[in-house]
Amino acid sequence: MEDETKTVFDAREEARILAGPVMKSFENRGNVVATNRATELGIDGKRMIANPRLVVPPIDQSIEFRLEEIAFAGSERCEAFGSTNGFRLLKIGTSDGETTRKLHEDTSIPQSRNCPLRYDLADIVTYYPEGQTPVFAVLIRMQTVGFEGPDGKYLAVTGQLD
Repeated sequence: MEDETKTVFDAREEARILAGPVMKSFENRGNVVATNRATELGIDGKRMIANPRLVVPPIDQSIEFRLEEIAFAGSERCEAFGSTNGFRLLKIGTSDGETTRKLHEDTSIPQSRNCPLRYDLADIVTYYPEGQTPVFAVLIRMQTVGFEGPDGKYLAVTGQLD
């Protein structure tokens, strides 16, 4: 703000007003239907099952995802950390006649991932656009080697709900 007599509250209010039209465009972009926080204890970070919509009682078949780690030999840049891991993501068939689908499987580790050590499922987000096929995004928390300990980054795998 140009006026030095304005308060922090005034600056926040002006930012909120200016951001209003942009924020409006993000409405109805989906719902987080399941989450596993990095700080939560006692969870299975490799499996998530959820109702795909925020409706009680549920009106849809549940959705389930499973994550499997794939060990790769360490590259020269990662050799000090032993093997590094890739992943396979499966969408599990939860109803009669629905088959399990492989959504992603690493055949090598992209250099952009640095030295990935482990993966966990973080969130499932679903979106039901009007008149279109519903879609999902599975967010995967990746732990990599950082400067002073592990770093966390997120990957997304998307697809259509059947």
